[in-house]
Amino acid sequence: DYGLNINMSIKPITTKKAELYFKKLKNILGSNYKLNFYTSSFNNQTEDFVFNTNNELEKTIRAFILKDKYKENNFKVGIITIDLSDIKDKKGNQFYKDFFTKLQNIINTNELSYS
Repeated sequence: DYGLNINMSIKPITTKKAELYFKKLKNILGSNYKLNFYTSSFNNQTEDFVFNTNNELEKTIRAFILKDKYKENNFKVGIITIDLSDIKDKKGNQFYKDFFTKLQNIINTNELSYS
């Protein structure tokens, strides 16, 4: 929506590692942002994965392929989203585009890891 790529790990990780990553991201960004972590089954018979939320202002910012068992055939997908509906300036106007610049800078640094 804002011209930024959604980072997706190519190598599968465990759900536990994805949850640790999510907790670190929440800690780094602080309590000013409503971040959510979802998991969903992935049908490996299809080529596409579609994730929809009930909130128009909830946007996907990170995705993971999750695999918790060795030789497991079915993958899950972990999705980190942000709810942008409460991000407003002093005048009450929404200003969430600055968030994506901040997030991209954090993701591109070594501050986050899967452990």
